[in-house]
Amino acid sequence: MSDDRLRMYFKYDAADLSANRNGVLSPKQKVRFKSEKKIIIANVRGRANFVEAKSFNADNGREIIHHELQIGSKRFMATTILADIMQGNEYILYYIDHSSDQPDDASYFHSSDDVLSVELLSNAANVPFPEAASLNDSVDL
Repeated sequence: MSDDRLRMYFKYDAADLSANRNGVLSPKQKVRFKSEKKIIIANVRGRANFVEAKSFNADNGREIIHHELQIGSKRFMATTILADIMQGNEYILYYIDHSSDQPDDASYFHSSDDVLSVELLSNAANVPFPEAASLNDSVDL
């Protein structure tokens, strides 16, 4: 089941998810994410979309390929393993919000370590595709 795989990947359990739904860290997460700063928990809802992105390292002249999880307006580092689990499904993803550290950067790229927990809302296999127009249907232009 994908929920179990996600729990193992992001290292959370049912108690963590319950706390994150309420906008707080669980006791276990407080130990894991010790910080001098106040940790702000945010969430984003949407379909999981994975893309392969390329960047260029000017120091060594090499192209770097990495994978991104895009959900809503947020981007997270990802792996192909995660893509196999999540692609196309709808989730609420609870994460550590660093926007106060980068207030002018709407394209902030989150580490996968920022993800606290994930809640499956709907499985892509159970979501019908919109019906395509038939060749016999009239279309007003």
